[in-house]
Amino acid sequence: MRSRRPPGCYNVPAHVFKKPSFVVGIMVAAFACSGGCATGADDAIASNVHLQDGGGKPETSWGGSSNEGGSGGESGGGSGGWSGNAGATGTCTDGDEKQYGTCGKCGMQIQKCEGGTWGAMQCMGEGVCEAGATETTDCGTNGTQTRSCNGACEWDAWGVCQNNGPCNQGDTQTEPCGNCGTRSRTCDANNQWPAWGACQGQGECMIGQNDSQVCGNCGTKTRTCSDTCTWGSYGSCTGEGVCGTGETETANCGGCGTKSRTCNWNCQWDAYGACTGGGECTPGEVGPDCMCSTLGSTTACCGTQVCGNDCKWGACQLKAGNTCNWNKGETWHCCGTNSWQWCLSSCKWSTACASGCNCGC
Repeated sequence: MRSRRPPGCYNVPAHVFKKPSFVVGIMVAAFACSGGCATGADDAIASNVHLQDGGGKPETSWGGSSNEGGSGGESGGGSGGWSGNAGATGTCTDGDEKQYGTCGKCGMQIQKCEGGTWGAMQCMGEGVCEAGATETTDCGTNGTQTRSCNGACEWDAWGVCQNNGPCNQGDTQTEPCGNCGTRSRTCDANNQWPAWGACQGQGECMIGQNDSQVCGNCGTKTRTCSDTCTWGSYGSCTGEGVCGTGETETANCGGCGTKSRTCNWNCQWDAYGACTGGGECTPGEVGPDCMCSTLGSTTACCGTQVCGNDCKWGACQLKAGNTCNWNKGETWHCCGTNSWQWCLSSCKWSTACASGCNCGC
């Protein structure tokens, strides 16, 4: 049955020994193993690989020949051995290697035989990181994520991205709003956009907006909001009516009377009201006959009345074309010395001037 070596003892490469019993004696004497070493030779020659126990390096040098533990190798050729942290020295068989415990990032200190000579120790098979180490990197937008180096000196997968948001703290955004105004917001400490601020710097109107205003007689004039959100000038007044709402108009009627009308809400005239304040006639109106007289069967009216500007009838006057008032044939006038003319019933003077009158002419 194979014995288990106690802590503190070292596996010794089998190729160093030819007489196991002698070697065991040498090991006991040379290494003074605490707790006693295994007495079975199989524990010392179980492998041609030398391991440092517990990751440490032996502090005592050893060596020996092929038969007596002096100089010599596996086949009796040359001297060999190892000394402290420097590893084995001397001749060896190509392909042999010795391991001296862990090193670096989960690596193993290894010494290889090349060209019959032990080479320098090398830390081989290392991982990419030191066990327990952590690494942090940026992710997303201002976020970070971490990964840890595991016991095999390999990086675990990246963790969840933390503090990731759509923006970086302190960033600002601005956008148009309202009537040519702007509003802004600033990314907060959690890398999140807050609500938009109030709309600032707005103009007086919306681009393209129209504004109409009443003008004139029920007309309208229009202005348009410009690209800078300011009003342009009003255009001309269009669509006017014939009068202004509430306006009144008076006209003559009857005998010096008047009538009036009012402009309605559509800037159109309503109908005239009744004629009021009239006189007895209309200026210029020709009235009834006057200067009338009758003699026998003959009646003549040589005059008439005309309405004055005060809408009252004027005095009786000869009708147009008449030259005298017949007055039943009693009207005459001098036409020369002791000569006269009589007014005929036609209301005209006779053509003959009669002489020999004792009329004072």
